[in-house]
Amino acid sequence: MSQRRYNKNHKGDILDSVSQVVLGAACCHAVAGRQLGRKALVLGAALGTLPDLDVLIKYGNAVANFTYHRGFSHSLLVLTLISPVIMLLLRRFSAFRVISQSRLLLAVFLALITHPILDSFTVYGTQLFWPLPKVPESWASIFIIDPLYTVPLLITGLWVLFKKPKLAKLSVIGLIISSGYLTWSMYAKVTVERYVHQELKRQNIPYQQVKVTPERYNTLFWRVIVMDEQYYYESRANALRRAGPLSFNAYTHNKHWLQNIPNNWAANRLAWFTGGFYKLSDRQNMLVVSDLRMGSEGFSIFEFAVADMNNLHEPFWPRNAPRR
Repeated sequence: MSQRRYNKNHKGDILDSVSQVVLGAACCHAVAGRQLGRKALVLGAALGTLPDLDVLIKYGNAVANFTYHRGFSHSLLVLTLISPVIMLLLRRFSAFRVISQSRLLLAVFLALITHPILDSFTVYGTQLFWPLPKVPESWASIFIIDPLYTVPLLITGLWVLFKKPKLAKLSVIGLIISSGYLTWSMYAKVTVERYVHQELKRQNIPYQQVKVTPERYNTLFWRVIVMDEQYYYESRANALRRAGPLSFNAYTHNKHWLQNIPNNWAANRLAWFTGGFYKLSDRQNMLVVSDLRMGSEGFSIFEFAVADMNNLHEPFWPRNAPRR
């Protein structure tokens, strides 16, 4: 995820859009490439980008922008409902009448629906079941930018684009390789989680929640966040080395401060959105909520000021927290 302030840009999403473009193109081409050729690639690439256009919407403040992103536009329900609408619009053009309605509908649906599913494999949080008030899906088995996932789809996509526009099997091969890598990432995550739980038990460290997230650009090295009633712990683990003790560093999270501001929308929204992996701190006389899922202690990627520490109940405009 980007290290820049969220309200300035979505650098992580811009870079990751390459993955969504090639995934959407591959899905659409695998289904409709034999009939549509290169047009299937172009259509899939456009549809694969479509859900992220919600970044253009301004929701009113930094916390709203942060937590409403990957919301309605990433909903399985919404994307399922708009798929036949898009298919019927496409059928108005003669170029898309060479393929059956059912096959075109499947191509559109897969190009759209795979976008939020892939997003859910990252740690940010994707509201797959919007409008249900369910904690966003954050499976956290792959970093938001991972070349090992994207490159196979990019290679097969370029091969199709310039060499074999109607050879749908090439896109299928790319999808099999990239999906295999996602499967490995889930296996690596589960393996590390099992090791972490064993170490927590062996070291007699109490805990309520555990989250394991991949380090940048790989699925071999993982960051561990452990939440307890008073403290949270950080550690690092290797998916291939599960011998020897893990070192846990403890920090206070001050989550009990939330009881003092039960009606603070921004603070409670962030507590929900992060699935409980957050901390509260006093910075420049402002109450700051830090998302612990991304970054590390002392450098959280997303931090928001949500209240005035001198008057917690005074109206306060949520904003990006000042730098340390």
